[in-house]
Amino acid sequence: MQFRYPPRASVVAARIDRLEEDAKQVLEVASVIGREISISILERVCGFDPSELSQAVQHLRRSELLYDVPPFEQRLLAFRHPLIQEVALSVIAACPWTGASFNGRSGDRKSLQGSR
Repeated sequence: MQFRYPPRASVVAARIDRLEEDAKQVLEVASVIGREISISILERVCGFDPSELSQAVQHLRRSELLYDVPPFEQRLLAFRHPLIQEVALSVIAACPWTGASFNGRSGDRKSLQGSR
């Protein structure tokens, strides 16, 4: 059984599918964290080295899926549109490891958001 997206979501899903794997993984992790995402949380949860994470985040900015939230010193990102987060989250929901830890690190959404 294949999941079918509504028309607008299909366009977003196609954009996500074309991402590099690291950028796709960062976007999926970010979708679980929430609408606004602390880069410091991504550093801990994704398990990428700083340069890999920086490249993945930069790719997501260029793809206009995420943007920087002012004031920039806070190092916060946000989804450009709620539909982007919803579609990225649906990718995870369709995976057999739903609810499992990311990269060997467990934690629920509230604990991640609380550590900003």
